[in-house]
Amino acid sequence: MDKNPDKIPEYNFTEMRDQMIKNNLNIVQFTDAFEKLNFLNRLISLTSMPVIFLDFDLLYSGYVVSRIIPANEKIQIFRPTRDTIQAEFSNIVKMISCARHIIVLDSLNGFYNIFDERVSGVLINRIAMFLEFISRNHDSTTIISAMVRKKENEWVLSPRCRQIIDVKNAQVFNPKNNDNISSKIP
Repeated sequence: MDKNPDKIPEYNFTEMRDQMIKNNLNIVQFTDAFEKLNFLNRLISLTSMPVIFLDFDLLYSGYVVSRIIPANEKIQIFRPTRDTIQAEFSNIVKMISCARHIIVLDSLNGFYNIFDERVSGVLINRIAMFLEFISRNHDSTTIISAMVRKKENEWVLSPRCRQIIDVKNAQVFNPKNNDNISSKIP
């Protein structure tokens, strides 16, 4: 964040937060990792709800550990691995069932990287649908971030060109460069 201060665009975070909280599942797409980091940090700072942060790419937690981003008592950070993900999701479901939360899955790219190629897409779609179901039933919100790039008129995950998950109940946002935050990616 501090390495590229001139690249950090301003968003209408209050409007974005309000739209996301109305939806149970949101996918937020970025082409720059520092924009993603700044966006998630600012979005989290504007909410009063507790936040469960699943850090698959370790960028956010790295900035918290190095104290570039101040630690926040309302955020509980998990760094799931292939070996710990089942136990951590079990804890997260218990937490969500007790109180309303915002669940941030950062990032879809890192999530894909912890599983083998054959099962990752199916498993990730199932987990996204499960998080949407749990969020809907416990009045919580799930936000999934993804690093994307345009390839032949479609958005794909960067750099490996995997398809972005397609969950019918997900609201997709692309807040890059002050675009209209309610616009959807086709």
